[in-house]
Amino acid sequence: MYDRLKEEIPRILEIVEKVPEPFKLRCFELLFAQLLRSAEQATPPSPATKQRVIPAEVTPDVSPPALPARVRAFLRRHNLDEAQLQSVVMMADGEVHFIREPRDVPNATGQIQWALLLALQNAIIGGAFEVDPEDVRSICIEKGYYDRGNFAANFKQSRNAALFRGEMVPQGERRSLSDDGMDRLADLIRNLTSQG
Repeated sequence: MYDRLKEEIPRILEIVEKVPEPFKLRCFELLFAQLLRSAEQATPPSPATKQRVIPAEVTPDVSPPALPARVRAFLRRHNLDEAQLQSVVMMADGEVHFIREPRDVPNATGQIQWALLLALQNAIIGGAFEVDPEDVRSICIEKGYYDRGNFAANFKQSRNAALFRGEMVPQGERRSLSDDGMDRLADLIRNLTSQG
């Protein structure tokens, strides 16, 4: 068994060298564990081997990070569950990535929906449901929902202004979502979830 291990380890190291740096250790561990398992299967069991317990392979915890209390309370208040949230956003390494996004909606609707989603993103990362008007402008430009002539006016309309605590003005301060804004965000999550 020892001779076989001695022959195979250089091959494993060759493979590991071709793998990106963050995955090298895990790659080595998996390949080495496989080599040990195959070597043990090829070796006839001795009485000492039969009594030895081989620990199960440890798999990394891939569950999403715990949500801030405000986000959990928001979900509970609006009868949403974490699975619905996770079908809209993916949380990893301190970042939030959108899995489902507004699509096939008018510019004005897309602008409001992105403002709500950015508030959700900020709540997951920092605990507060608030949004920066310039972040909304940037993502709307990126996603094709920016309408230069009507962008600011859209947020001043009474039905949209009611979604935020304070006026959303270009280069203005971050604004928290109002209760109406939280309700609209919950509806948006349900809509995006149902788009399947």
